[in-house]
Amino acid sequence: PLPRSSVFISYNHNELPLVNALVNKIRDANFHIFWDQEIPPGGNIIEAISTGLKLADVMLSILTPDAILSPYLLDQWNSFVLSRKPIIGLVYIPCEIPSLFDDYELIEFHDNMTQLANEVIAKLMNAIR
Repeated sequence: PLPRSSVFISYNHNELPLVNALVNKIRDANFHIFWDQEIPPGGNIIEAISTGLKLADVMLSILTPDAILSPYLLDQWNSFVLSRKPIIGLVYIPCEIPSLFDDYELIEFHDNMTQLANEVIAKLMNAIR
């Protein structure tokens, strides 16, 4: 079957193990995923990310102290906000949440990966309705 929707995952590379696990679970739920780990070697990263942002239906943002300080992630988030597409914030490590997330749902991680993946998938399904 065709994928339900396209999800752009915005994250700091320090959280790669978490994101890798989530990507597999989200794919199993039949979503198309865009994340930078699948940009081909030698590919134009800036162009690929820009295209991914334009084509994605929803963004999953992994929020950590390092992520909220990243100008690159802030640009991704702002781009999505300006396009009026849904964003789901996942608070992986407690941090000061940027005000641009005030109007979006947040998920908090509590050490249970299966529960987290199920909650993320449910929020993604709700976001695309």
